Amino acid sequence: MNTESARINMLMQQIRAWGVLEDEWLSVIAKVDRARFVPERYRDFAYADMHVPLGYGQEMLSPGVEARLLQAASPAAHHNILEVGTGSGYFTALLASVGAKVMSVELIPELSAMASSKLKDRGHICLAVGNAAYGWAEAAPYDMIVITGALAALAPAFAEQLTMGGRLIAIVGRDVHAQKVFQFVKTEHGLTQTELFTVRTPYLLEGPGVEMFVL
Repeated sequence: MNTESARINMLMQQIRAWGVLEDEWLSVIAKVDRARFVPERYRDFAYADMHVPLGYGQEMLSPGVEARLLQAASPAAHHNILEVGTGSGYFTALLASVGAKVMSVELIPELSAMASSKLKDRGHICLAVGNAAYGWAEAAPYDMIVITGALAALAPAFAEQLTMGGRLIAIVGRDVHAQKVFQFVKTEHGLTQTELFTVRTPYLLEGPGVEMFVL
């Protein structure tokens, strides 16, 4: 496989097709090598338009979806960010590459350990093992929270742990075939919400049920 050609194709065709056109985010994606975070057995599919299995019932989102999430999050150097679901560590690296401080929490110890080995040379990242599907108070408040797996519902703690004006990017849906990515912004009157796009991805393990918070 021509690796460089595959990387260029990912940037020029897949990611642009998802509406990510800003040089700022294309540059971030170009400098973080996705192949480094893909399990060895799937390395040939590192730049393919597909979700990559990580094991333990979890997946690495496709390049286009991750790029769209990055654009929606729009991380900045001054941000304190909570990432719920470290997974491969690739999206963690994207968030941190702009200089943001990232607290990334993963429920599955083996995935966290694998991500740690890939992220050890990158600053501003703190990894933790635990269940952050109900929020994570340790480094709160956060300027941004990004939930990289799907949830049937959102726990109230996420709104509580955001700074005023802070944003929450979350994949929410009661049905795996009807998941949507939302952007929530904390205001004095509560959370405003904007539907961004649809996606299909595994649910976070041990997440809250629909009775917690209904959109």
